[in-house]
Amino acid sequence: MVQKNRVEHNKLQEELEQLGTPREHASVLSRIYRDSRDQLAVFLQNKSLRLSTLESCEVTVLHEQQNKAFVLDILIKSANTVTNRKVVMNGTNFSVLKQELELAVEKMEQYLQ
Repeated sequence: MVQKNRVEHNKLQEELEQLGTPREHASVLSRIYRDSRDQLAVFLQNKSLRLSTLESCEVTVLHEQQNKAFVLDILIKSANTVTNRKVVMNGTNFSVLKQELELAVEKMEQYLQ
């Protein structure tokens, strides 16, 4: 869990009580949170917003006359299935995709710092 998103268990208890949760329930919930906060963070990090994961991506370059074509062979894992997708694009589109992915990586790295 990102440190800035952590809340101390006593603050959680106070907030729950302010929201009207009975003191006994707020106390138990905050104690459980305190004891399993790290495990909960790992679980949520692995499961949250995971629609699918990229298993592999291979690029093949095809030479068609004077232009290059790129074939992306992508393996996507979602829930219980693995799907193979092939995408063919020209050099211009491949360059744009590469630049956009590099920009996305930069943005993610900024967020993780």
